[in-house]
Amino acid sequence: MGKKKKVKGIKKLTDEMIQIVENAWYQYDEDGSETLDFEEVLTIMTTMHGEEFPEEDCKELYEKMDDDGDKKVSYTEYTKHIEKILKKHPAHTVDEMLARLAKGPPGSEEWVKRDARSEEEEKALRGLQAVKYLLKPEMLDSLRRHHDAPKHTTVVCNAAMGLLGVGKAHNDWHTIQHWLKGGEDLVWKLSSFHKRIDCGQVPDMAFKPVRKAIVDTPDAFRADKFLAAHTGHHAATGQCAAQLANWVLICVRYFDAVRTNMEITLQNQSAGGIAGPSFAAAVLPIRDALPKALESWHVHKVPILYDPKGLATQILKYKKAKVVDAVDPRHFFKDALLTVLCSCMEQGVPLVINYAEASSADAADLMTALEGVQPGLYTALLEGKGGDAAFVQALKGDPAASLKNVGQFAIYLLTQVQCVPTWIPEDGYVTIEVR
Repeated sequence: MGKKKKVKGIKKLTDEMIQIVENAWYQYDEDGSETLDFEEVLTIMTTMHGEEFPEEDCKELYEKMDDDGDKKVSYTEYTKHIEKILKKHPAHTVDEMLARLAKGPPGSEEWVKRDARSEEEEKALRGLQAVKYLLKPEMLDSLRRHHDAPKHTTVVCNAAMGLLGVGKAHNDWHTIQHWLKGGEDLVWKLSSFHKRIDCGQVPDMAFKPVRKAIVDTPDAFRADKFLAAHTGHHAATGQCAAQLANWVLICVRYFDAVRTNMEITLQNQSAGGIAGPSFAAAVLPIRDALPKALESWHVHKVPILYDPKGLATQILKYKKAKVVDAVDPRHFFKDALLTVLCSCMEQGVPLVINYAEASSADAADLMTALEGVQPGLYTALLEGKGGDAAFVQALKGDPAASLKNVGQFAIYLLTQVQCVPTWIPEDGYVTIEVR
């Protein structure tokens, strides 16, 4: 009797295979603990093999995977041993195993898989992936070594910790210092967080307190302010806080982009669905659309509210926002625009420019109108000067002018058609569809 022919395994995993293995880590680490327990490894093996995997065999495998003996399987241990397992099989078998693995654990089919990444997702994703190059462990250590928390750092660290699921927000600097000890492991968690969003592990509720923090304390998410406040031998502290602030803002942007793309995917898949990319960077119910608009303004982007049903118009008027009819050119005359602008800044309410059904080309040029009031005014307002009492007093020519509801002033553009005015710089706005 001839010898049984030995099956020849693959020599090396392709980049696509490695990507599936890496993505599976986030799909199967269902509790977001950044480690795999025995049940999660058993689920992986059962899914990959397409049949019940013997528990005894899995226990033996789990012990082998746990290289450092801490009773948990880390990301590095997981990828190392899964690659070893796959290399024992021929290419066609590996393809079948990875196809099953890529589907995710039971129940993950409920998460909507997007047709492809949208342009908005790609832009945000590049920012998130840059974290591993821009945020260094020594920067985290520089921030951690401060005896007392530098201004606004507790706010931005709380937001980051909340998104990572570290626990409820902590105002205790000692707790935050312990978190900052994470070093390279923390940088990895931050730079790969988008994969948890991709597989639906980050709920809407995780972002609610973060959105509130951005609106309530906008200066805590101003990278330029952190960098300006920490120079010389404290520069690493400013760089660390600035990168954490940017990370939080980009996470919100990416999450909203993913949700919007999911909405489009669902519509494409339904009977009579639509085709093509979404006009808006975010498609949100009215309760979330207006906070998103204010949040966008605070990060120097003019929010364009696409409001086909008129919901935003009604709510904004109810909230005492000043709604200006952009079709009437008299509202853009210097004195009229200055009066309504100063009124909005003093009262702490949005100035809403309502373009209604005007086309992109016909949309009145707000930037030029503001420059006519005072050179550099458009840029100054985008940079947050609307919350500076001295700036408003000088602009109005009234040293007694005072501000209410600081941080709530913004400029919104409102439209009932899918229109981006031609005067806005390409990267100077965020489109939000209200539904």
